[in-house]
Amino acid sequence: MTARKVLSEIFIYLIALLWLYASVYKFLQVENSINQLVDSPLIAPYAVLLGYALPVIEFVLFVLLLLPGTRRIALFGSAVLLTIFIVYIIIILNFYKADTPCICGGIISKLSWKNHVYFNLAFLMMSIYSVIEPNIGSFNRAQKRITLTQT
Repeated sequence: MTARKVLSEIFIYLIALLWLYASVYKFLQVENSINQLVDSPLIAPYAVLLGYALPVIEFVLFVLLLLPGTRRIALFGSAVLLTIFIVYIIIILNFYKADTPCICGGIISKLSWKNHVYFNLAFLMMSIYSVIEPNIGSFNRAQKRITLTQT
């Protein structure tokens, strides 16, 4: 197994742990999550739906990341969800008050909104890397074949 493949596997398990942690925390604190969503700008009308849907989506992504046959779609799903979170946080930072509640819970909720963007960006980059990592190897092999045939 190449170093890139090992790194990709580590990233996949870190992302899976993130979704497990987030979903379990939200499942255990569902009423609190809904109450925080009600106080959140932009999404208050969808608080109940999101209060139940987010932990389900996060848990499904966790499970799909553990299954080799569904990892790629789970990585795409993770990238989409993380992008949505990042865009939401940037909107909060630029157009609303900084004390808007975060439903992340636990240790992650202790981050500032700005640090939250960086945290989510790191996981987004891990998702993107893990999606493209198999293609990096095949691109390099194809490039070597082209070089060998030209000599």
